[in-house]
Amino acid sequence: MFDRVYPRHAPRWLSLLLDVAVVSLYLLLDARDLWFKLRWVGPRDAFMFSTVETKYLPGSDAAPLQPTTTFSYADQTSQRASGWSSFLEKCETLTPLTEENETHGFHHVVGRNCMVGAVRAAELLLTSSIRVDSMAWTACELLYKHRKPPICHSPLVSQFRERYNLLNEVAIEPSSVELTNPAAGNTLQEAYAVKPGTETEAELIGLLEIISKSSPISAAVCVEGFILKGPGKYTSTIYGCGSPSFYRSALIGVDIPMLAQLQRDKGWLTSNSISMMGMKFLKRENRRSIFTIRNPVSGHDVKRVLEHLSLANCSSSGALYTLMILIDITLGVLNIFSVVEIARFVLWPLWKPLVASEYQTSSAQMTKMGYAVEDYARVIQVAYLW
Repeated sequence: MFDRVYPRHAPRWLSLLLDVAVVSLYLLLDARDLWFKLRWVGPRDAFMFSTVETKYLPGSDAAPLQPTTTFSYADQTSQRASGWSSFLEKCETLTPLTEENETHGFHHVVGRNCMVGAVRAAELLLTSSIRVDSMAWTACELLYKHRKPPICHSPLVSQFRERYNLLNEVAIEPSSVELTNPAAGNTLQEAYAVKPGTETEAELIGLLEIISKSSPISAAVCVEGFILKGPGKYTSTIYGCGSPSFYRSALIGVDIPMLAQLQRDKGWLTSNSISMMGMKFLKRENRRSIFTIRNPVSGHDVKRVLEHLSLANCSSSGALYTLMILIDITLGVLNIFSVVEIARFVLWPLWKPLVASEYQTSSAQMTKMGYAVEDYARVIQVAYLW
């Protein structure tokens, strides 16, 4: 009898378990998808992705950058494809780190005997990962309102936040902000602005002058980098720009720590938008750079190794993004209702007879042994306190 009944009921239980597993899987996938959209590609920076680029630093026998134009003096007019060669105004030599499968393009250079403000650096590593408008916006942020040059009021700077869907808050560490005049009730921007009339302010204004006079401005090269002092990990502390239309460049940052605070998460800054049925999906990508310098690990490797770690962020916002989140939440709620309905209308009706059958079987066995269920009921109902 049992051999005939078991095969008849087994497929039903297997089908039921399969339904429960599928619905539970949908629920978990919805939760994971919602977490991914909110945490990994949400409106706030998360830097959940990373890329690593490994290169060899050039040796003493490497060929330095040779400009096509002979420069004789600063501000010499010379139209070029990019502003890389203008950094020779600040460095004695520039040696590019060639990219793989590229013979002419490069993003990294090593400069020797470079002037960074008033400091001379024996060796400097620069990478062209900063946008021109980002560099201009940062320099303008560090100036008082009445000290800003005209470029700070141009669309290049005034529309910077809207162009890249940036939040209104400035990503800086509160401990790094020093109020210049706390009693005057300064705003946050004025709290980290440089003092008027100082060499630091002159460096920022000079950088903005280079950007404003560059033509085309898209050919200007803006860089981030650090002073090489041996093996170890580095973050960007030096920033600057080189003009493609005249022989002039600027390298600053040694005396302006707030410059690195404002620029630390704006490498390779890009923005895209999609419009559908009047709703927009806004996407922004930006990166943070961490550099590691290693000495040669074997006798065959005579060159130092550069490991460039980029922490990538992908942020999304807009009405279409909000609609996607609401759809995911709705699907998750529907899947929860499905699990509850299966448990209430399918699992419980199947489980209840099994419980009742087991109860009856146990009662019959206890009765045969001379006990009754009522005896246990009376024992359970006895009070602990008389």
